[in-house]
Amino acid sequence: MSDKPKVDPRYDWKPVLSADRVTYCSPSCGGKCSRFAYLNAKEKARKLKERLGGEGWLTRIWENLGWHYEVRHPKSHLIVTPKANGGYVALIEGFRGDGLHAHTAANRALVRAMNMSRRLAELVRAAPEEL
Repeated sequence: MSDKPKVDPRYDWKPVLSADRVTYCSPSCGGKCSRFAYLNAKEKARKLKERLGGEGWLTRIWENLGWHYEVRHPKSHLIVTPKANGGYVALIEGFRGDGLHAHTAANRALVRAMNMSRRLAELVRAAPEEL
């Protein structure tokens, strides 16, 4: 008998590869996510990272009724992720509303988010010291 505690499948987000190597899905997801979709998301994340310059960018792949990905730059708090219906969304981590910028090209969405970041920095510099 194993000393390892049994994990409740409702809270188990560790993907499991099926014996036929077709399904790669966690018990908590239950979406029968495919290994192909995982590998595809991983490759798209790698290509997006390259397109955005590579250095300093990190990829993140996750599962939630399908495989999803994003590329983030921790130092600048910028995140770029594909939209479900095409194009990309770039956002500044920690900001809502105006921090979200979409475009059909990843680099254009990123430029819009960076422009907003510059405007936010100008606002912070202009803010009274008391704030």
